[in-house]
Amino acid sequence: MFSIDDCEVLPIKPEFKKYSVHGGVNWGFGRGDLCVSEEGNKASINWADAGHVYQGLSTRLNQEKRWLAGSWYFRTL
Repeated sequence: MFSIDDCEVLPIKPEFKKYSVHGGVNWGFGRGDLCVSEEGNKASINWADAGHVYQGLSTRLNQEKRWLAGSWYFRTL
């Protein structure tokens, strides 16, 4: 995963590589690092909580919940 705004990439923790991407009705990255719902454009039910499968942030420690989308839960357009 990466942030264009922060110019930072979160590498995958080697022991969790098989969990890096998942699909289905709700797709995302990691085990809760990023989840986008099929109905995510109707309400703020998508979430970003980096640091589970992807390594934590080096420049913004303890801000994983807001790093990708500006808040923990977000709505897609």
